[in-house]
Amino acid sequence: MGDRRIIGGLALIAAAIAVGVVPHRVFPHGSWAVVSIVLFWAGLTLVGRGWRAGHPDRSRGIGTSATQNGGPLQPGESYDTPVRLARMPNVPIAEIWRQRLHENGIQSFYKGASPFGASSVGITNLNQGLPVVLFVGEHDLERARELFPELREA
Repeated sequence: MGDRRIIGGLALIAAAIAVGVVPHRVFPHGSWAVVSIVLFWAGLTLVGRGWRAGHPDRSRGIGTSATQNGGPLQPGESYDTPVRLARMPNVPIAEIWRQRLHENGIQSFYKGASPFGASSVGITNLNQGLPVVLFVGEHDLERARELFPELREA
């Protein structure tokens, strides 16, 4: 899946360059610049998403109870239930904490939260300055709170 995104993204970048090089009488009144910029931006987005899809640590959420390497579940294993650890003011700060938890062997993920109190409105991909909620597996909750007491909910 990641390779197809990268190839598609590179094709869009090539199209953006082609639009920029084409004689400007094909696109009236400077619209060539807008078309070129939009194609270039879309291409970069696809290349970035394709690259991230190839890195399992970025796309994985909560780990399994015993299989922390992302492999298939063994008989008797099950996925852990995610529980809320803390509310973060924005995505960059949540990503820093997610990485710190991961370095200590605790799988985590974050999900968008509304600044108005609604839960998971899903708009943090559009504005990374909005608050998010950091989740960990139920079995890792106490350990995460012991390691990082500053992450306690108010």
